[in-house]
Amino acid sequence: MVAASVTEEPMALRAILKTSTAPQHARLDDRISRLGLGSSDAYAAFLSVQFAARAPIERWVEKHCCAEYRPPAMAPLIADDLNDLGAPLPPECDFAMPSGGHDLGLAWALGGSALGNRAMLAERRRVQTDGPQRFLADRSMAKFFASLLPRLEAGSQTEAEGAVAAARAVFETF
Repeated sequence: MVAASVTEEPMALRAILKTSTAPQHARLDDRISRLGLGSSDAYAAFLSVQFAARAPIERWVEKHCCAEYRPPAMAPLIADDLNDLGAPLPPECDFAMPSGGHDLGLAWALGGSALGNRAMLAERRRVQTDGPQRFLADRSMAKFFASLLPRLEAGSQTEAEGAVAAARAVFETF
């Protein structure tokens, strides 16, 4: 259940998404942090995970997602970074929007990744790591996420349930 208790004010959709997907998000963050970004091989492994999950999600988005919640495509940037590293494109994961899934949850999960990308880029620059950084340095996802914020402060219970289901599907794909 994703609803606030009857005695509380309704939670903003953003808070519901964050709370309801916390286990999936934490598991993903843990797995990504274990990859490291310091060496070219570790960075290529990180980019491979990103590409394997994002490419099928982005294809689904292109075919099915309403324009308002369609995040910018990052898979081409990741493919270019992998190519510059001399790493092959990995096999892609499977992605399916769950029944009743709401595009806004998918948009939130992908859009929010821009925050982590900025932190990773700052760390790579801090330790003066060379290599391609198109994916981490791209600002279009951060702009997209900022445009979602007002919408994430509202939302009905029906949207919340569908948005949580979609966000969980995105996290599980990664």
